[in-house]
Amino acid sequence: MRCIGAVLLGLGAVLLGACSGRSGTGGIAGDPSHLPPEDFLEAPISFGDLDDTSICFRTQQLVFHITGIESGWEWKKLDENTWEYTVPIHASGDRNGSARLRLARSGKMVRVIEYEEIVNGSVFTHGVGPGISGYVQSFRQTILQSGAQEIEGCPDPHYIQKRY
Repeated sequence: MRCIGAVLLGLGAVLLGACSGRSGTGGIAGDPSHLPPEDFLEAPISFGDLDDTSICFRTQQLVFHITGIESGWEWKKLDENTWEYTVPIHASGDRNGSARLRLARSGKMVRVIEYEEIVNGSVFTHGVGPGISGYVQSFRQTILQSGAQEIEGCPDPHYIQKRY
């Protein structure tokens, strides 16, 4: 009986943490008032090219990849179609900072319009405009290597000529 009580207590703590909105869920779960709408999180990510070629992964997959299961993430609505996502990062050598991802809906797709990492108070990485395509390609490769499931039926973007 003691074991069952301990399990129920542990399960209760996990559920309570999940309801707090910032429980280490990679920024894709929690209090809905702190998250973009479900259709934004489910939307495919675009390479940001003129044809909106899909990277074959969803917004929530990119966000979860950046955050993992860490807590401390924050969503901020900038306008009806634009959201900013910030998460703390911990680099080697006791360096701390944050990563900021700005995402905007473009039709049925979501585009990464800016990515920035601040480490120890200085800009470590920053991509915006046409230069963001290299980051998006890197995001796609890393998500693919992590074993995440691609969107079913999505044509392999590797073989599609992109226009910027």
